[in-house]
Amino acid sequence: MADVPYTTEDRISLLVGQLGVDLRTDDDDPSGLLEAAIDYGSNQIEFYCSKYSTTELAANGWVNDAATFAAVMWLCVHRLNEVPNSIQKIWDETWAVQLSLIQQGKAVVPRAATSKNPLGATNYHVDLRRLNNQIRVDKSRSVGKTDGYVRPIDYSAPDQR
Repeated sequence: MADVPYTTEDRISLLVGQLGVDLRTDDDDPSGLLEAAIDYGSNQIEFYCSKYSTTELAANGWVNDAATFAAVMWLCVHRLNEVPNSIQKIWDETWAVQLSLIQQGKAVVPRAATSKNPLGATNYHVDLRRLNNQIRVDKSRSVGKTDGYVRPIDYSAPDQR
């Protein structure tokens, strides 16, 4: 099973109805097939939306809908049956296009933070013991990473030494 499932059996049943689920799972254990479909849908989301955190994606309704559609597509084709035209049309026109744009970086997942890294907060203080009262980072009160930060220098300011 996926680490974080992005859809549920109930969401799949809401999309295709209980009869649709029964018709696509009558050859084997229904719970095992639904679990495999949920895994497939979740793996598709993790593939296309890899720059987002899993907790952020799991709480997002848009992601849940996309994972549900991917799971339904898997349920339809797991016995090499055709996908119904209505589901195929929605997948081709909406979900496949949007997910590929997200993967390419041309679109974002609605209402989701765009980084796996937590937000950083850096606390500065003026160190009066240093030359020119140098600004220092107080690491005991800072969180996150400050890599890549370059202190701006005002070359037009008079030298106070």
